[in-house]
Amino acid sequence: MKTAMSVFAKNLSKIRKLRGLNQSQLAELCSLSLNTIAYYETKRQWPSSESLGKLSEVLKVDQCDFFKTDLDDENFKKNSIPLLTREELAQIVPVDLALEILAKAIKSKPAKN
Repeated sequence: MKTAMSVFAKNLSKIRKLRGLNQSQLAELCSLSLNTIAYYETKRQWPSSESLGKLSEVLKVDQCDFFKTDLDDENFKKNSIPLLTREELAQIVPVDLALEILAKAIKSKPAKN
C-alpha cells in the first residue's frame, strides 16, 4: 500500500517535471530552499500548509492533485484530473492538513443552483 507521503513525493516530482522545472527552479519560485524541495520529493519531510499552497500556485494544480494515487500524465496535461473525494483525502492525508485543503476547496467552488 502506498503511503500518503510516497504519493505526494512521486506526484510533486512528476508535476514539477511536466512543468519543465528542476528542483532548484521550483524552490526559487516558491521561495523555498532546494533542500526543502529535495526533502519533499524523497519522503523526508511534509510540506506545511503554506508551502503546499505555494507549490500548488506555482505548479498551477489543485492541492488535492498532489495526493492522487492515479495521476495520469495525459489527463494532467489536459487539466482534467478529477479531485479526490473528502473520504479519499481523509484516508491518505494528515487530518489537520486535510481540513485546511478542504476549507480552501470549499471557498473556491462556486455555489450550485
